[in-house]
Amino acid sequence: THPHLPPQSCTHFHTALPFEAARHIPGLRADHPAEAPYTRLHGHSFLATLRCALPTGYAPYPGGELETLQAQWRAELDRLDYRLINDRKVFAARRAAA
Repeated sequence: THPHLPPQSCTHFHTALPFEAARHIPGLRADHPAEAPYTRLHGHSFLATLRCALPTGYAPYPGGELETLQAQWRAELDRLDYRLINDRKVFAARRAAA
């Protein structure tokens, strides 16, 4: 059970959705063994995992919680999909909209 909700007032869900993004690792020392391949821009497949407790009535219909959660999670991940994950503007846009 969730520590802030009474028992049986929420259900726990787990979902994982993939996305693709480019990244680089700035700031590695020149003598670091991983310096050459990782400081250059390169792409990865990522799997974003979300675990949460959802209150009763979260979805528009009973049994639709996971579908609703995945749609909302996908909308968030779309901001990262096929983008440069190091780009702070991607994250700043979300904070400004909140």
